[in-house]
This record gives sequence, C-alpha cells and structure tokens, in this order.
Amino acid sequence: MTRDDVLEELSHIARERAFGRNVGSDRLIQAGLDAVIAGGESPSLTMLAGLTRSEEPDASALFDEVLHYRPTEESW
Repeated sequence: MTRDDVLEELSHIARERAFGRNVGSDRLIQAGLDAVIAGGESPSLTMLAGLTRSEEPDASALFDEVLHYRPTEESW
C-alpha cells in the first residue's frame, strides 16, 4: 500500500466509526500495520500495529490516538 492508500483507509475507517458503525479490532490493527509498513511513524501507530490478540480491546483507543496525531513530512 502507498502512503495515500493508507491515509484513505484510515479516513474511511474514521468516517465509519463517526457514523456509528462498529469496526472490528482486527481491522483497526491491520490499518495500523499497513500504515507502519507504508512508512508512518508515531508512538500510537506503532503500538496499534503491534497489538496481540489479548490486547485487542485497546485497539479502539489507540486508533483514536492515531487520528489525533499530527504527522510531519518526516514521519511519512
């Protein structure tokens, strides 16, 4: 995935959640992993991407932190 693909997917998931759709933890974690692979860097993004199955309940809060992070050009 490219940077633009990742940003589009993160935005799509954010919109779904804003409209009350339940987005599974597995999808949130995969979006985080895709973002890290595409070169995204932030503490919350790295934590989201690395969640284990037992940590899945933390995915929603970490995804919210990812959305509030303001990346610089160097972080992508």
